[in-house]
Amino acid sequence: MAYPLDLKLTVVRHVLSENISVSDVAAKYGLSDACVRNWLKSEELTVSALLEADDARNLAKATPPAGLKTEEAVALYTLVINAEAHSSTMASHLCRLYGVSLDDIVEFGKSVGHSLETALNKSEQQNAILKQQVAVLEKLPKEVDDLKSELRKAKALIAEKEEMINFLKKLRAAFKV
Repeated sequence: MAYPLDLKLTVVRHVLSENISVSDVAAKYGLSDACVRNWLKSEELTVSALLEADDARNLAKATPPAGLKTEEAVALYTLVINAEAHSSTMASHLCRLYGVSLDDIVEFGKSVGHSLETALNKSEQQNAILKQQVAVLEKLPKEVDDLKSELRKAKALIAEKEEMINFLKKLRAAFKV
């Protein structure tokens, strides 16, 4: 049975980022455990699931040339880049072996690279924000302790003032006699 990409991404995202068991997620979405495990084995699905929705859509738009699978196109791009460092003839020959043009595979690789770089930058920004929030949260216990100390001092002052007021009331009562 063919499932929509959005469902696959949602299911994989639940397992990976929310630390929910495969069985629980499968039951929640009415899927078999084996189906969910197969989706988790797909590198393309797991990477896309961890990206934000816009980044995943941008990555999905980077369609591999000449009917290559995404994994094959990325591998070919990597080979082409390495081969091109040595000889553009070697890179062209590799592309001809797979029936694609050098320009198409380079364009595909740049598109994938840009999408992943954008996602990585966003992830790094989110990490920095989370670190700031953690730093603030780590300070909270000390601030709570400081506030408790201030509260104890305030309560002690109130108790002293109440004692003074009671003493003054007794003194006033003694003079009224």
